[in-house]
Amino acid sequence: MTPNFIGKPWPETELANALSMEISSGTIRIIPVLDVSHAVFAERYPLMADKLSRSWDAGVGELASMLAERIDHRVDDWHWGIHPQEYIGPVWVRITAAPEQQGEDHVVTILWGDSLFEKTIRVGDTPLSLRHRKLLNDHAPLLIHTSPAAQVTVGEGRAPDKHNLLIDEGWRRIEGSPQTRQ
Repeated sequence: MTPNFIGKPWPETELANALSMEISSGTIRIIPVLDVSHAVFAERYPLMADKLSRSWDAGVGELASMLAERIDHRVDDWHWGIHPQEYIGPVWVRITAAPEQQGEDHVVTILWGDSLFEKTIRVGDTPLSLRHRKLLNDHAPLLIHTSPAAQVTVGEGRAPDKHNLLIDEGWRRIEGSPQTRQ
């Protein structure tokens, strides 16, 4: 929630729909991240005044940790992200193991455009950031899979975790992928 969000017709409609689905299903669909004071948020959205929320000022790492703690199940599926086209520099993939799988080996597969990285990595009781560098001004999709399933987040800049691993080596190009087809 930013000052620019509040009062805009399309975002307000999307929020109202998500809140309606949350109320009718009983499943949490909204966790507000506030770039406005909680008082402004509560006044504008009284039905959500008592919802768990966090301030954007906490930073991406803190917010990602909070979300990972609140997710009580992990889905064994591909996660995706896209780094901004114009961004060139350090990037990271953060792996947070489910409580029952902390300290276990996780097979991490990353498909980034036409490049593939796969490695077995032990993920402990704190998140692990896999560091890499984005070298091209491109908009290639980033797909990540972990087995067993884990919480995955991606970002640009310095890795958010003390425990991190450089993964610049070990990537291979996938022949015949959409990125390499003529």
